[in-house]
Amino acid sequence: MQTMVAMTSRFIDIPETVSLINQERSNNRLYVSLVEGRPTFYDDDKTLPSLPASVLNVMQTGRAGSRPLVSSPESALEQMAIPFDLVVSGSQTLRITVK
Repeated sequence: MQTMVAMTSRFIDIPETVSLINQERSNNRLYVSLVEGRPTFYDDDKTLPSLPASVLNVMQTGRAGSRPLVSSPESALEQMAIPFDLVVSGSQTLRITVK
C-alpha cells in the first residue's frame, strides 16, 4: 500500500522519498501481520492507522484543493519479520473471526 502512495504522490520531496524507500520490505524475510478491519490512511510517507473520524475530517478539509488521502480497509495491530537465507515471494491470507 505504501508503494501505491508513493506512485500517486508526485509532490513528495527527497526526505519523504528516502523515508518510503527505507520502509520497503526485503525479500529474504517472512512478514507476518495481525490486522483488524479498521481503515489505515496514508499521507505521503506517513502511515495513519485507526485515524479518528474528527481528525480525518480536518485532514480531508485541508486537502480539498490537493490530492486525497489514500486508504486501506485494514490496520496492522502487530507485525513480525522472520529472516531466511533464501528469497521469499508470494503471500497467504488466513482470516480468523474472534467472538
